[in-house]
Amino acid sequence: FNPETTVRFSLPWEADVRVTVFNDQGQKVATLTDGRLGPGTFDITWDGTNDNGAPVASGVYLYLVEAPDLRLNMKVTLLK
Repeated sequence: FNPETTVRFSLPWEADVRVTVFNDQGQKVATLTDGRLGPGTFDITWDGTNDNGAPVASGVYLYLVEAPDLRLNMKVTLLK
């Protein structure tokens, strides 16, 4: 992706949800959301920056979507 990517997921119930981005070494890069979401479909966009707003390097990154009874992960590649 360049310059941004979107992760889409659905919740059938209200839950506390955290969406985190990790680099290929397993280090946390950014937290995209961390809070309570109601049931529905959600699009969370990542603009290729870390938690401090600095751009990250090109490479492979992993999204992790966590909620009670839900754990999804997806790989994305950032190309600049």
